[in-house]
Amino acid sequence: MKYLPRFVYESLPYLYLMVGALSMGKISGKLGIASGLLLFAVGILVLKMRLTYRAEAREGARIMMNVEH
Repeated sequence: MKYLPRFVYESLPYLYLMVGALSMGKISGKLGIASGLLLFAVGILVLKMRLTYRAEAREGARIMMNVEH
């Protein structure tokens, strides 16, 4: 399995948000709004998941450091 470069991986949620907002504004009709909302929601979800995971990982590392001492 090939992995994305870090800068691409980190920028994907922001790209989803941007493309979602642009499609809601530029594509007329229900399909443009629906796809834009979906992309926007996915961008927010991915950001929230990453922030939650990273906070839990930091907390886990902090706990492990305290146990070792």
